[in-house]
Amino acid sequence: MAPLRNWNVLAPGEGPAPEVVLAVDFFATGRPEAGFTDLAPRLTSGHAIWETVPPPVGTEADMSGTDYARWWLADVEEHRPVVRACFGYCAGSNYAVTLAERIAQWQERPRVVLFDPEAVTPLGMYGQFHKVIGNMSTVLSAEEIATAQKLGWEAQRRQSDLRLLGQELKGVFRSEAGPAFDRLGIDDTRKDEFAATFGSFLAFLAAAVQIEPAPVWTAATAISSASPNNGLNLVAEADRAGLVADEVRFDLVHADLLRDTGVAKAVDELLR
Repeated sequence: MAPLRNWNVLAPGEGPAPEVVLAVDFFATGRPEAGFTDLAPRLTSGHAIWETVPPPVGTEADMSGTDYARWWLADVEEHRPVVRACFGYCAGSNYAVTLAERIAQWQERPRVVLFDPEAVTPLGMYGQFHKVIGNMSTVLSAEEIATAQKLGWEAQRRQSDLRLLGQELKGVFRSEAGPAFDRLGIDDTRKDEFAATFGSFLAFLAAAVQIEPAPVWTAATAISSASPNNGLNLVAEADRAGLVADEVRFDLVHADLLRDTGVAKAVDELLR
């Protein structure tokens, strides 16, 4: 098979033409949360695992949720593997369901498994910004972190358009992380690259919200952590009915969901 352009192969699968699992996430080196790179080696079902590669930094500014789906479907349509399942992590859940719906046009609909699925909100986008800035405590002072987080909070209070909010938060990141970059001797070109990569993640979040989750999660299985600020735990118990087809809950923090052996066993069962 020719090299994939828009997917990373996390597991090659067994046999000459293994069924494929498509996994949607925006994985970044150094993030504290486990990713599909942690889950893939724990699975024993023999499927190939492909994980999404985001569009090149700088090309995503005007991309819609549909545009992202087209980007990832290009390889799938070219190679036409049998897709057994589509996985989505957090905001990637909307994309995962969209991919499954498109793929169902030429094969049996893939199973959809969502890990702490979330609909993106301004507060949720700010939460990602807050976390990224907070994780810079080794290079930013407590005062610098607090200032950046305050500016980000003010931005999400006044800006309801997620795409515009993402642009504002990217600007705050670029300006407020500047002192840390200067202390590390990072030049302006690299500063811009860091900010652009963070902006690419925010654009991924903003475009996901263009896909309405309510009608597309209903046939999916949700794998949920116990973290109150993640996934379906953000939804009141009384309002959860019908959001997904079924839910498997684990007494785990969100960050460990994709590295847990018990979760891997549950996923293996779903794939079988």
